[in-house]
Amino acid sequence: MKTRIILLLLGCINVLLAFGNNEHFQQANDLYTKGEYKAAAEMYQKLVDNNYESAALYFNLGNSYYKQNAVAEAILYYEKAKKLAPHDNDIQFNLDMANLQITDKIEPIPTFFLTSFWINLLQLSNMDGWAWITVISLFTVCVLFTLFTLSSEILWRKVNFYSGLMLLLVALFSLYAAFSQHKIVSTSNYAIVFTPTLNVKSSPGNTGKDLFVIHEGTKVQLLEQTEEDWYKIILADGNVGWLKKTDIKLI
Repeated sequence: MKTRIILLLLGCINVLLAFGNNEHFQQANDLYTKGEYKAAAEMYQKLVDNNYESAALYFNLGNSYYKQNAVAEAILYYEKAKKLAPHDNDIQFNLDMANLQITDKIEPIPTFFLTSFWINLLQLSNMDGWAWITVISLFTVCVLFTLFTLSSEILWRKVNFYSGLMLLLVALFSLYAAFSQHKIVSTSNYAIVFTPTLNVKSSPGNTGKDLFVIHEGTKVQLLEQTEEDWYKIILADGNVGWLKKTDIKLI
């Protein structure tokens, strides 16, 4: 368990520092600036295919597709960028603009306020930010513990003890938040529809009854998958059904 925690913290803190200087990323940015959106998208896509990952990469790739009127592709990569940077206003704005262009306008079911509060609390920072908070808090706890053991005055011993206890709780929460963010980033529970017009079925298989129709660009949540590559999905408004794996791309 300790090894997992250390590896997670090291992985979170390493924010692909070398990626910002990646030559191909800079070349793709230059192509985008020149208005060569297709060439820029191809270069960004190569980086994605080579397992590079960052909010900036996904955001720029989404912009490149959006400029080519490839709305579903744009939404897919805006959503991927949002997973890594949930509070980035530019990402959210461009995602909202892209969603205005799709056919389906789905009204989400209101979320219970405590659930919304908890989600917003966990998303106050990204995975790397929570990891840094954990490391800094634990380091400060060690310093306060040392001062506690060295101090001879009752007042300072109490101050160091209770301060260290509070920071230990902060470290534990931020560690949990980092794990939660890591789980969100590493799992694909949502997808974007890439079929222009799609009949969602009542059961897995082509013999299922048509329940409702959704269109390209719509976001769906994945509930389960069959061995025959059918997904059970739920929409933001609560509608549930089945569709083929080939109809969607995972976020």
